[in-house]
Amino acid sequence: MENASWICQGYLEGRLSEKGIQENRRLAKELRWEKIDKCYSSPLSRARETGEAILKYHPVELQTDRRLIERDMGILTGKRFPEGYALNRDYPKMESITDLAVRLHSFLEERFSKAGDQSVILITHGITIMVLIRILKGQEWEHLDLESMPANSSATIIETGDSFRL
Repeated sequence: MENASWICQGYLEGRLSEKGIQENRRLAKELRWEKIDKCYSSPLSRARETGEAILKYHPVELQTDRRLIERDMGILTGKRFPEGYALNRDYPKMESITDLAVRLHSFLEERFSKAGDQSVILITHGITIMVLIRILKGQEWEHLDLESMPANSSATIIETGDSFRL
C-alpha cells in the first residue's frame, strides 16, 4: 500500500495492497512450471508473502536472510519520496549503495556460490534487486537510476551457468 503512496519503506514492514496480492498470484502462476531448488527471501512480510505465494506450487522451504532486506532509507523511512529524489544521493543515516553491495556480496558468496546447478530464487525489494542484478552481471552498481527500477511482483531470470564467480 505504501508503494502507491510513494512512501520510502526501506526496513519498514509495509503492507501489500489488494493489487499487490493479485500481482503475487499472477507471478506465482507464471513461475509454477519453473524449476526452483532453493528460495531465499528478505524477512520483511511483503517479500515473505510473495515467496509464500510462489512456493504454493513448489515443495521448497522459504528461507529468510536479513541481507536481502531493502536499503535502509535513513531519515526518509516512512516518509514520501522527496521531489527530485535520486537513488545515488545519500540522505542522513541512509545506507550507501556501496554498503548495500557489500551486504549482498556477503549473501551471494555464502549462499549462492555453492548453488552449483540449482535454480535459486531470491525475493527482495526494488533497490536491492537493482544492485543484485548488477553484481551478478558483473556491472558497476554505483550509478542507479529510477528508470531501471523493476516492477513490483516481477521476475528477472539470470543464468550464470558453470562460470558463476564473484
